Amino acid sequence: MASGDHSNIFKATTIFFIVNALCGCTRSQDILYSIDEEQPKNTTIGTISKDYDLRSTMTTEEYQNLVYKILMQGNPYAFYFDINNRTSVLYTAAVIDREKLSHCTYSPKCVLPIDIAIQTTSSGFFRKLKIDVIVKDINDNDPHFAATQETIAFSEASVIGSSATIQGALDIDAGNFSVQSYRILPQDSPFSVRFEKYVDGSSMVIIVLKQELDREKREFYSITVVAEDGGIPTRTGTILVNVTVIDVNDNPPEFMQRIYNVTVKEDVDINTTIIILSATDKDVGLNGEIKYGLSPIQSQDVLKLFELDSRTGELRVIGQLVYTPNQSLRIIVEASDKVEKSLISQAEVYVNILDSNNNAPVININILSGTVSEYVNVGTVVAHISVTDDDTGRDGIVTCYGISDAFGVVKLGENEYKVVVTKSLNREISDSHDVTVVCQDSGLPPLNTSKKFTVIVRDENDNPPVFTKRVYFLTVEEDNEVSVVIGSVSASDIDIGQNAKVTYRLESERSNNFWLDPQNGEIRVNNVLDREMNAQITFGVIAFDGGIPVLSGSAIVVVNITDVNDNAPKFTEPLYETTIEENVPLGTTLSRLIATDPDNGVNGTVVFSYVSPLSEDFPFVLYSNGTIVTTNSLDREVKSWYEFTVMASDQGADPLSSSVQLVITIADQNDNFPVFIFPNKENNTVTVSYYAIPGSVIATVTANDLDAGRNSFLSYRIIDKNYTDIFSLDSITGVLRLMRHLKPSDYSEYILTMSSKDYGDPPLSTNETINIIISAASQTSEIMESSQNFVIAVTLGCITALLSLIIVVIIFIIKRRDKLKSTGTTLSYSSVTADRSNLTLVGEGENVKQGEFQHIEFRHKTKPEHGSSTDHGMHQISYPESTYKYLGSDPGSSGQIIGKTANTSFHSHELDTATILKLHNSILQSRGAATPRHGNDNTPPLSKKVRKFQEDIGSDSSGETNTFDSGRGGSELDIQCSAFSPSHVSPDNIKSVKFASQPLIYNISLNTTWDNLRNAVSTLNSSFPVSMETGMDNKYNGRRHSDKKDITSMNNIQRTRQNSTKKHKSSEHISLKTDDGESERHSNSPAPPRPPRLQRFNR
Repeated sequence: MASGDHSNIFKATTIFFIVNALCGCTRSQDILYSIDEEQPKNTTIGTISKDYDLRSTMTTEEYQNLVYKILMQGNPYAFYFDINNRTSVLYTAAVIDREKLSHCTYSPKCVLPIDIAIQTTSSGFFRKLKIDVIVKDINDNDPHFAATQETIAFSEASVIGSSATIQGALDIDAGNFSVQSYRILPQDSPFSVRFEKYVDGSSMVIIVLKQELDREKREFYSITVVAEDGGIPTRTGTILVNVTVIDVNDNPPEFMQRIYNVTVKEDVDINTTIIILSATDKDVGLNGEIKYGLSPIQSQDVLKLFELDSRTGELRVIGQLVYTPNQSLRIIVEASDKVEKSLISQAEVYVNILDSNNNAPVININILSGTVSEYVNVGTVVAHISVTDDDTGRDGIVTCYGISDAFGVVKLGENEYKVVVTKSLNREISDSHDVTVVCQDSGLPPLNTSKKFTVIVRDENDNPPVFTKRVYFLTVEEDNEVSVVIGSVSASDIDIGQNAKVTYRLESERSNNFWLDPQNGEIRVNNVLDREMNAQITFGVIAFDGGIPVLSGSAIVVVNITDVNDNAPKFTEPLYETTIEENVPLGTTLSRLIATDPDNGVNGTVVFSYVSPLSEDFPFVLYSNGTIVTTNSLDREVKSWYEFTVMASDQGADPLSSSVQLVITIADQNDNFPVFIFPNKENNTVTVSYYAIPGSVIATVTANDLDAGRNSFLSYRIIDKNYTDIFSLDSITGVLRLMRHLKPSDYSEYILTMSSKDYGDPPLSTNETINIIISAASQTSEIMESSQNFVIAVTLGCITALLSLIIVVIIFIIKRRDKLKSTGTTLSYSSVTADRSNLTLVGEGENVKQGEFQHIEFRHKTKPEHGSSTDHGMHQISYPESTYKYLGSDPGSSGQIIGKTANTSFHSHELDTATILKLHNSILQSRGAATPRHGNDNTPPLSKKVRKFQEDIGSDSSGETNTFDSGRGGSELDIQCSAFSPSHVSPDNIKSVKFASQPLIYNISLNTTWDNLRNAVSTLNSSFPVSMETGMDNKYNGRRHSDKKDITSMNNIQRTRQNSTKKHKSSEHISLKTDDGESERHSNSPAPPRPPRLQRFNR
C-alpha cells in the first residue's frame, strides 16, 4: 500500500474517533467478533447468517436470496474486511497490525466498527447490521529503551532507599504484552529497581540504593536494567546504566603513628629535620589532599623551637634546644584536608633532648599481636620488649615502665620486658589502646627512651540489637490501602561489622495483617483492616544481628485502628411484626426497635426516623431511640394493621442508613355487638305457605359482627320458647325451618324474637324480631315465580338472537342504501298529487297468484307543466324472494301494484295492522306537499288503536330509527316499522326495508278514497280485540282473568304463521286473551295477527 494511502487512512481514523468523542455517542453493535492481529489475508472472522437471527423474520425464499455487502464509504476500517455476499462469511482483506492503528496504540482495547447491509433480491427487505471486530494484541514487539545507556550518580553518603531515575522502556503491545517488570543485572549489585507505569503506556524506572556505598572501596558500578513484558515467552529490552559513586569528605587524614619519639642532641643544628611525618587520606580530590601544621593549642616554647612543613611534613628545629633531665618535649602535629570544612587528625611527637655526653637506652619492641579480642584474658602477653644501653655502669642500668590504661610492662629478665593485659577489654568503650614503653638508664643525668605502639581490640558479638523504643504506638485508618507504610521500627547494635548488621522480622509469622521490611524496619499493611473486627492489633518485632552466635532484641508494636464510617446501622430483624390490642391508652409503648452499628463514636450512634412523612392522624410516634408509642386511639374495625418503613441512620459526617418494614397488627377486642342483616327494622316479614312441608326453609337469619376471630363467631337462638314446636332455628347457620305440617289452627301471624350472640369474653348479643305469616297462596306464587324465571331465561335467549338478526339487517340496509346512492338515482317530488282511485293488486300477466309478497315498490307519477307524465320515484319494501310494485299516479292516471308471487296462498282479509300502517305511511309521504297533513279534513287521522300501535312501534314524527324497548327487547315489527319513519321514506330518498317475517297483503281497490282507506283500517283494527298497551300483562276491556296465562311474543306468532304457511305442523300452543275473558287455544293452525307487544309465553 502506498504511503499516501496510509496517511489518508490515518487522517480518516483520527477524524472518525474525534467525531465520536465530541458527540459522546456510543455504538451498540449487533454482532461482536474478535481476531488476533497479524493474521494473514482471507482469515475467516465469522458468518453473519449464523450469528444473527434473520431466518425468523422472513420467508424461506427471502432468506435464500439475501445479499450481504460491507458499507465502505465513511468508514476508514472497512477496507480491512471483505464478505461473501451470498454465504455471509466475513474475512480479512488485509493484514491488520494493531500497533499501526492510531487509536489502538497503547490502548487496552482495539475495536474496528463496520456496517453490513443486508437485502433480498426478491423483495424490499433491507437491514443494516453494526459489527464490531475486536483486534486482539499478540506479543510481537520487544520492549525498547530510547537510549542504549544512561549515566547516573550516587553520593557515598546516600542512605539506603535513595533513588535515581531513568526513562523506562516502551512496548507498543497492549495489556499484558506491554512492559510488566524490570530487573537489574548483576543481582549482587547494591541496587534494586522499581518502576511507575503511566496511563499512556510509558514508565519511569527508579534505581534504588539497597546497600551503603563507600567510594573508598568502589567508586564505579556498571549495571544492566532489563525490561520484561508479560508474554510467554517473555520479550525483553536492556539498557546499560553506569553508576558513579561521588566522594564526600568522610575520612580525615591519618598519621602513620599516633605518637612519634625523636631523640636529638641538644647541640643539633638549626633547620635540621629531625623527623618527616606522613599522613594519608582515603578521600580524593581536595578531600584527599593533605596539609600539615603544628597545633596552635600547645606550649609556646614548642612553637618557638620547631616548625612543620605544611606540604612535606618535615619537622625541623628552628631554635636552640636545651637538655632537661628526665623531660622530653611534646609536640602536637596536625594533618588536615584542603576543603573549606576540613577534617583534622593529630599526632604527638616526643622529642628527647640528649645530653651530648650520654647515651639513652635503645628500646626494641616485638609486637606479638597487634589485634586482640575483647574477650582476651587478663595477663595475656601482647608484646616483648628488649632494651639496650651502650653505657656502662650505672649509665647502662635500664629500667622500663609502661604508660597505658589497660596494659602494663612486666620484667622478664635483665633488660627484657613483656607487655600484658592488665584488665578486661571492651571494644564498645575503646576500640584501641596506645601503649607507651619508657626505658631510662641510671646515669647522671639519666637518659630515657620511649616507644609507643597501639593494640587494636577486635570486636566480638557481645551486644544484642536494641530498639529505640520498648513499645511502638502506630495509628492507621480502617479501609486502608494495601501496602501503605504506617510506621517503622529501628534497632542499633553497638558492635561493628557483621556483628552490627541488623535485620528485622515479625515475632509471629501469623501476623499476616502486616509486613515488616527486614532491612529498614518499615511496617506495611498487608490487608484491608476493619476496626469493627479488631480495634487494636498488638504484635512483636525482633531485631537480629549478623554475628555468631546471633543475638536479638525485641519490641512491641501496638497498632490502633481508627474508625471510618463504613457500616450502616443494621436492624436485628429483617421485618418487624408486632401486635397491639385496640383501645389501649394513649402513650402505650408498643416496642423498641434495635439497630446496631459497629462503628465507633458518632459513626456508631444510631437514631431512628420515618422514611417518609406520615399523616397527622397516624396513631404512632417514633422516638429517635427507636421507641414506638401510641398517640391516637386504635380501632381494629377502622384499620386492622399499619405498615410503614423505619430508617436507622448513624451520625457520621457522611451518614449511612438502612431501613426495615414494620407491620403493626391491631388485635381485636370484643367491642362490637352483632348486627342483624335479616331480619331488620325495614325487612322482618316472611310468608310461609300453608302447604309447606316439614323441614322447609322459611328464612335464613343472618347477622354480622365487626370484630374478628372468636369475637366475630355468632350463634343464633329463638328467645320465645312457645313456638319451638312449629319453628326451629339452626344455631350455627341461622336457617329457620318449619318443624311440622301446619294445621288450620296455625293460620296466624307469628312474631319471633331472635338472638345473635358472639363468642367473645365477655360475649355480646343483640335481639331482633321476625314476623312469620301463614298464607295459602304462597305455593301458587312460588310456582308462578318458577315459571316466570323460566320465561325470563327463554326471553333473554330470544332477545339475544333477535339483536343479532337486527344487526345483520341494519348492515344489509346500510349497504343497500350505499349501493343505490352509488347508482346516482335521484327523485323529484314537485307538485305531486295523488289520485284517490282504487288500488288494485295485480301480479304477472295482470293475475296475482296466491303467494308471499317479498318486495313492494310504490311509484308515484305527476303531470308536469307540459302535460306529460313523469315518474317521481319509487318506494321499495324488499323481501327475499318476490317483488311487488305499486305504481301511483296523479289525478286522472291509473296506478297498479305489479309483482311476483310465491307458491304460498293468501287471503285478502289477512293484511295485518303493521302492514296497513306501512302502506299508510308510504302513501302519505309519497304525496309530498300536495297532500294535506294528518288532522286535515281531507286526510282524517288514523283510529286511536292504530295511532296507539303506531306510537308503540315508533314515532313517525320523530325520525328515530331505534327500536322501542318495553322491558322485553325489540320485536321484529319494531324493526320493520321503524324503517318507515318520515326521515327514511321521504321524497328525497329511496329506502329498502327487509321484513324478517312475511306480511299478509290486504287487497285495496285503486278507486278507494282516503276515507275508505281509513275505514278499512278501522275495520281491520276492530278485528283485533287485543289491547295495544305495553307491558308483560295486558288487560282486555278493563277485566283481569283470574288465572295468569303466559302468551307468546310476536316472534312466536310470526314463526307459527310461517310454519303454518309452509304446511309444517307446529306443536306450540298460543294463548290469547279475548274480550269475554276466555282463553282461546289454537293448535296446529296459523295464528291470527297480533300486536307486537304481547304477554309472556309459556311453552
